[in-house]
Amino acid sequence: MPKRKRRLPSSNLRVNRGVACLACLFLCFCASAGRAAEKPKVRAITAFMHLDRGQYNTQVQEALGMLRKAKAVYEQAGYEVQTIRISTQPFPRYTQGSSREEILAFFREYDALAKKEGFDAAIGPAMLTDGDDPGQAELLGEVLRNTTTLNASMVVAGEDGVHWKAVRAAARLMKFLSERTPRSQGNFNFSATAMLPENTPFYPGSYHTGAGRQFGIALQSANVVAEAFSSTKEPAAAAKALETALG
Repeated sequence: MPKRKRRLPSSNLRVNRGVACLACLFLCFCASAGRAAEKPKVRAITAFMHLDRGQYNTQVQEALGMLRKAKAVYEQAGYEVQTIRISTQPFPRYTQGSSREEILAFFREYDALAKKEGFDAAIGPAMLTDGDDPGQAELLGEVLRNTTTLNASMVVAGEDGVHWKAVRAAARLMKFLSERTPRSQGNFNFSATAMLPENTPFYPGSYHTGAGRQFGIALQSANVVAEAFSSTKEPAAAAKALETALG
């Protein structure tokens, strides 16, 4: 006769199920703890440089020296650093007085330098205010069409309201880039920004108007923010939790 399978007592089944539940809870706790302890990625370390076309090669090397040291320090502390970047003042400020051909030649050289040295470059807004020359937006289209690593922007709104001339110029520029760059990808290196302050380390809208010799850190930290804010609904406590989480 075939042997009958032996059934475990119901008490043993309850114990086994309890152990399985505890194991699941433990694994969930470990996964949660691992997420909480995870450091945010450093999307970019961005240097702000007041570009002087007469000595920009020297300026870039100085900025790169600082950026590479900063990258090494962050990596030693356990952070993943994805990119290093250099942002300048709005480019019309250091190209004024030059011919169109001279400007395009300069930016081709700067683009080649960025590729050689392994940094991302932003050349600032073509139009910072609505009183700026819309012709600079047309020039920017040619710059972006003839380069591959340069980033730039236009400010279409600020504390002074909507910049309608810049809005129209930005629309024309985006259409130009969609038609004149391979697979319309020139638009990935351009942004029309609103209410974005200077000295932001994120691209393509990054720029500054000061003396330079500063830097900013761009964190890719949505997971850390979500974890910190999940522990409280009080604004002050949430801010403190985020400060602690970011170290």
